[in-house]
Order: sequence, then C-alpha cells, then structure tokens
Amino acid sequence: MTKIFKKASLLLLLFLTTIFAMSNIIVISARALKYNDYDFSTISADESIKFVEYHNIHIPKKIEKSPSLGEITSDIIKKVANDADYLFIYNYDEMQLYAENIKKLVSSYSNHGTTLLSTNSYTLQNSTVKDSKGNWVTSGGAWDPKWKKYNCYAYSIKRNENSPFYDTDTQYQPGDMSKAGWFGTCNEITDLVDIVIKDLEKMGYTNISSTLSIPSITDEQELICVRMCKDDYHFMRYDIETDTWYHKPGPSAILKYNYIPSNDYIWSNECSVNGVEIAPRIYYDSDIYFIKYDKNKVDTSSSISNISYKLYVNAGKDSILEIDNSSYNQYYKINVTSTNSVKAELYDENMELLETYKGSNIQIYTAFLNSDYYLKLNYASSSASGNINISISTHTHSYTYEPAESSHNATCTVCGYKTTSSHVYDQHYCIYCNVYTSMHDYDRNFEWISYTMHSAQCCCGEVGTQGHVVASGSYNAGQRYAKCLLCGGLADIGFAELNSNSSAITKVTVNGSFILPNGVIILEAADLEAYLNGTLVFYDKDQVSVIQ
Repeated sequence: MTKIFKKASLLLLLFLTTIFAMSNIIVISARALKYNDYDFSTISADESIKFVEYHNIHIPKKIEKSPSLGEITSDIIKKVANDADYLFIYNYDEMQLYAENIKKLVSSYSNHGTTLLSTNSYTLQNSTVKDSKGNWVTSGGAWDPKWKKYNCYAYSIKRNENSPFYDTDTQYQPGDMSKAGWFGTCNEITDLVDIVIKDLEKMGYTNISSTLSIPSITDEQELICVRMCKDDYHFMRYDIETDTWYHKPGPSAILKYNYIPSNDYIWSNECSVNGVEIAPRIYYDSDIYFIKYDKNKVDTSSSISNISYKLYVNAGKDSILEIDNSSYNQYYKINVTSTNSVKAELYDENMELLETYKGSNIQIYTAFLNSDYYLKLNYASSSASGNINISISTHTHSYTYEPAESSHNATCTVCGYKTTSSHVYDQHYCIYCNVYTSMHDYDRNFEWISYTMHSAQCCCGEVGTQGHVVASGSYNAGQRYAKCLLCGGLADIGFAELNSNSSAITKVTVNGSFILPNGVIILEAADLEAYLNGTLVFYDKDQVSVIQ
C-alpha cells in the first residue's frame, strides 16, 4: 500500500506541476499576444515596468528603486510609440542603453497595431548650433558622425580623443578615470562633483576647486559646470576667448548656450543630430556647481625658444599637455624623456590622432599650423608613475639634395622630412644639387642696343639680346620713354599707352606683368624677384585671371 500511495503521490505532483507550467505558458503567451495589439502611446507607469521586466531589459541602478521608474520608462515607451525614429539623448551611458533597448523592443511590435506619428519640427530655444557655413543658428545644424562617439563630460574636459584611453560605452563617464564612483551611485550633485574632481586629479590636473558661484579664471585655467536630475547629468564648458559657454548633449552636435549658467534657468537636453533639431525631454534642475582647474599647457605662440615642461602621470592613467600654437606655422622638435617607457600620442585640435610613439627617449619632428595640439602620455607599465619631461623647440631643416627631372629632391638630414624645389642655377650649375643646364642665364653685362632691347652676357661668355624691362607705372603721362631696370637705357612704350587688358597684349603673368608688342617687358613689383631668379612665367592672356 505504501509503495502504491507514494507512486500515486508522485504522479499527482507531476500532474500539478505540468498544469502550473502550462498555466504560466498561457499567461506569458497571453501577455505576448496582448503586446502585439497594445497601444503603447497610452501605456501606464505600472504597465511600463511590467513590460521591461517581462522582456528582461536591464534597468539602470540609478532608477531601479526610484519612485520615478514607471514615469521615466513610460515616457520612453510613449516617445517611441509616437515616433519610431525618435533619438534619445542621454549623457549617462546606462540610461542611453536603457532607452535604446526599449526603442528596439517597442519598434518590434510596431507592425502589430501601434500607430507611429511623424516628428514635429523644432527650433532650439536656449542654445544655437553651427550650420555648414559656420553660422550659429537655431535650426539646420551641421553634422559630423564623430559627434556620436562622445558626450558632454568628454567634451567639457577636452577628452574626446579618437580613440579613447578608458573603456566606456559612451566616452566618457564620470568615474572612468578615478574609479571613485559613478553616476548611478550619486544621490546629490555634490556626490557627482566629488567624482569629477577625483577624475581630474588622476589625469594630472592641479589647483582644482568647486563653487556654487562662477569664479574668475585666467587663460591658464579651465572652467566647467555640472548639473543633474533624477536620471541624467549634464556638463558645460566655458571659453574665455569668446566669453561663452558651450555644451554637447550626449551623442549630438556641439551647442552654444545663450545664457550664463544660473539656477534661475532650468537646463534641458534639446539638441541637434544629423541636421535635425530635437525638442527636450530631460530637464536638469539641481544646483549648478562650477569647477575650475589649472591647464597642463605650453604656449609656443609667444616664444620660439626652447620650452620645458614636466607632466605628472599616475599609474595606469594618462595625462594630456595642451600645446597652443595659434600664432605660428612652424616646424618643431618635441623631446619626451622618462626613466620608464612611455606611450606618446599627438592629436590635432579636434582630438584626431596624428601620430603614436613609444620609448623612454622619444623625438618627434612635426609641423604645427596655427592651431592647438594635444600630447597625450601614459606609461607602458600600468604600475609606473611620475613626471615625464617634455621639451619643445623650433627645428630648422638641414637638407641634402638629389637631382630630379625638372627639380631636385631635398631630405632633412636630422628629421628625414622630404620636399622638392626648383633648381637655382649659377654659372650653369644648380647651387643646391649641382645639376648642369645648357640654358644660358644672360644675367650680366647689360648694354643698350636700341629703344626696345639690350645685350646681355651669360656666365660662360655667350652674348644674347633681351627686351628692356621697365617697372610698371614708370612712364609719365604723355611720354613714350622710361628707364630700363637692367641696362639703364631708354625703353620705348610706343605712341599708344597699353596695359595688361589691352587687346594688343597677349602675354601676361598672374600678377599683371605683360610684354609689349615691341618686346619690352612691363614688370609689376610682385614679379621682380622671380624675374631676376629666372623663374617668372608669362602665359597666354586668355589662360590667366590677371590681378590688377
């Protein structure tokens, strides 16, 4: 009996388990069917939480236990229900991922009953964006795909380098550099400020301070500000040159703020993406904190002498030296030395990588245009730390020359820089590469022959004739003669005064010099050096736009 009873009990338990499992399948299937015909544009806060939980969408810890979870989630769902192409702009990477995952999910149901509406046009209210012509406008902003790679934090601290140093879903998040915390753990704005200060310290910045009021700064300091709300944060950066605040909401275009940051104005995440301006759906309402710190910077614009700088780099971190070269086009030698091996990366003003170097004694030879450059340094060993020595000096090329077909190739013996240049002949030989030319230069012993020509002698003794050369404007009104610049004799312009636009003139230069029908050359001052060097070229007039 006991065995029969146990067997019957096991069969009953199996039966009940099967019934329970089937009921769950029925419930789940019913819920899935429900969402197929669901009007997401009216979803409630409670139902939105059930929706994301049912689909196992990860909820950011920042809002996981927040009383606003349902409100935030339903708002995201409704935005997608009304516009399948809606662009979510968060600076907090976990919220950006949360919104994008919900968007994909809701869109997967959109063919089963959800009506999608078109996006309304919008013009920026509190900021402007640059258009393709460089004008600051409220709509029709220009777009660069690289802007999708970094957020307001990376922009504000000038760490939008490509490629990034620290691993993060959206470059960068507060705490990436210091590991002192992250936005998900911030209950107050002061918590976030503390994390940012520790990040700046790890990147080698000094004299960092935070205040509730806007501090004064010098050219040698940076000033940023930060604000937050329940599910996101936002940073702005001050530019002392234009006396203006700029910011970049998430993966969108850079904006110029219309105001001075103040608690009297609520910030929003209005933005411009792909030339389309997007209305805000996030509002930042905490106190604004202003953070200033000293730049790691050298100025090559005010000096061409040697510059030395020590940049401290923490273990496992990196530091960046800003190089201000806004006044010179110059070739420089940058020397980076350390007791430990270093990785050095040189970036342009847009933080696009130019060159990468490695070693304990790095020599960089490079041309700088009128712009800012950034030298990023980190130790090859994650345990090494300390000062890295940097020296910057102007570099003058010292060339060796190799003849080419119509010019010569020049190579700097120090840095290896290569260029090409025209031959400069003296006594039939190029003074640089020593190549021989059979052409005569006729550059000496000028003697007047007539009112249209003189004789000239080549270095080899050969004598030839040339048309007189007269400076433009040297003929006095009503006079037909002027002095030749080479032989000193009189040159005849003829009875009719001609200029480069006259129909009788067929040969001209780009600067407006021309040849008279009688062979006399009327020479503009801008062409004098080229004529004396034998490099001046006269063209058919219909091929040249003459500069008067």
